[in-house]
Amino acid sequence: MLKFILFSLLLIPACGARLAAEDRALYGDDDRLDIYQVRSPVFVEKQRSVAAMISAENINGGQLSGGPLSEIVCPGEKFAAQPMVAKCSGFLVKDDLIVTAGHCMVTPEDCQNSKWVFGFYTARADQNKYTVAPEDIYSCVQVVEREYSNDGDIDHAVVRLDRPVRNRPPLSYRTSGTLDSGSPLALIGYPSGLPAKVVMNGSNLDNSNPYYFASDLDSFGGDSGAPVFNQKTGDVEGIQTRGQADYILAPGQNCKVPKVCQPGECFTSKAGRITNVKLLHPRH
Repeated sequence: MLKFILFSLLLIPACGARLAAEDRALYGDDDRLDIYQVRSPVFVEKQRSVAAMISAENINGGQLSGGPLSEIVCPGEKFAAQPMVAKCSGFLVKDDLIVTAGHCMVTPEDCQNSKWVFGFYTARADQNKYTVAPEDIYSCVQVVEREYSNDGDIDHAVVRLDRPVRNRPPLSYRTSGTLDSGSPLALIGYPSGLPAKVVMNGSNLDNSNPYYFASDLDSFGGDSGAPVFNQKTGDVEGIQTRGQADYILAPGQNCKVPKVCQPGECFTSKAGRITNVKLLHPRH
């Protein structure tokens, strides 16, 4: 239980809006997939360039440690046996630059005390240990750009790593214009700090705001900073930032289940537009 308390404290905002920015939910069915379940080779490959932000104290010789999701969810819930390790998600845009959410990089300690780790995923159904190679663990040496507004419309950061990432290609991203309304979307992140999940059931529901677009992608705290892809082009369109509350108390039980939003029942999930990251678009 102590591990869960520590994990929860990591999600407490250093500023007033940070907690709200972590909230997520399911929209209809739970469409999160472990990597071994993904049938699209394109998105299996893209997962290789998505990193988990993990406290250095949760990494011991490459072994990743964290309390199981079963500490908060009811028995039998999806992914209950998997460990909660990641604090946020991020993705490679240059060989030494990662983009994440601004609320993941609030203080200097967020940079200094965290590692960016590639290869944290579930490779088989019976996996119970998660180990990554030393060459897949990187340090944050500088936050080279960070923008955050209290309304959450603007929420991104760019992190420079201690060395170039090898054998993992930077993700392609939109460089101008906006995606079409109704475009099919996908997300790769670390919901609730769990090993990487791919969601491919989303669509662009609201394209009216110049700083973000809204979707019905299933996501949770820990997905903050995850890349949101245009399924048609494979390019990153946005940076996942906020949505609904993650979990609710199960009726008559002392445990929780994921919050489920039926069509039209909840407000939508936000992703900041990648075109607003100034470092990637110098003309801004």
